[in-house]
Amino acid sequence: MIGKGIRIIRNKKGLTLKQFAKLVDRSPNTISRIENSSINPSVPLLSKIAEVLEIHVVILFWLGVEEGEIRDKDLYHILRPTISRSLHQLLK
Repeated sequence: MIGKGIRIIRNKKGLTLKQFAKLVDRSPNTISRIENSSINPSVPLLSKIAEVLEIHVVILFWLGVEEGEIRDKDLYHILRPTISRSLHQLLK
């Protein structure tokens, strides 16, 4: 779930896997495995990833959320447009 958000933001920032891996002091293989949800990053690594991507860690989680994963459908439909607009502004 979070890996999808990391990949989206990394690509929007124009960073290759190799460049990004160097910035967060991990191997490209490790970053690839995180982005493909094969492994989960530790909390300190997640914090470093968010710092390098210049984004709040919550955004990384939100980008990976699919409608079917949220129990409260009304909440999802209320939050999704607002967060999506904010992300669009952030990623211009």
